[in-house]
Amino acid sequence: MTTIIGIRTENKLNTSIKIQNILTEFGCCIKTRLGINNYKDDDCKYDGLILIDVPDKDKAMELKEKLGTIKNVTVKSMEF
Repeated sequence: MTTIIGIRTENKLNTSIKIQNILTEFGCCIKTRLGINNYKDDDCKYDGLILIDVPDKDKAMELKEKLGTIKNVTVKSMEF
């Protein structure tokens, strides 16, 4: 079983460092990471989506909780 975590950032310029620090902390638990940017030409503050594959359910829930504490970040997950 694996858990896919979706991380949606509403203002990547203000949230990316916090997200990256948490992802680095859990780096050994992350199997796959995919980043999708929603760039807006007229604004350097853009939104984004990160998909994370975490095989360990307990670590996935811990990661999800930590990410959920960041303002302007939405975190959702699904299990396969």
